[in-house]
Amino acid sequence: MLKLIEGGLSQSKTQAAGEKEQIQAEGQRRMRQAGVDRFLAREKLTGIAMPSTIRVFMLQVEFAVEALSRLSPIPSNIMDDGYWPTCNRAAPFEAALIRR
Repeated sequence: MLKLIEGGLSQSKTQAAGEKEQIQAEGQRRMRQAGVDRFLAREKLTGIAMPSTIRVFMLQVEFAVEALSRLSPIPSNIMDDGYWPTCNRAAPFEAALIRR
């Protein structure tokens, strides 16, 4: 007879969905705190491109949300800064490009 292996089914689907929503909310909070939404709105309304540091930060946060959502099990301390990029890390890179 065949037996169903239930290795990853120990966590309920509703609990996992709630944790993924929490990760997405944390990513949105961090982007809002960095002002990404203001720069996106400005870019759409005026055509002025958002600063590359902000765009890089936005992409890093989106990547972190995707990567953290795929972890099994999702760590309980998911809101700690160690899991997330900071906007300040991208600033020296842009300054080096401007000096050239």
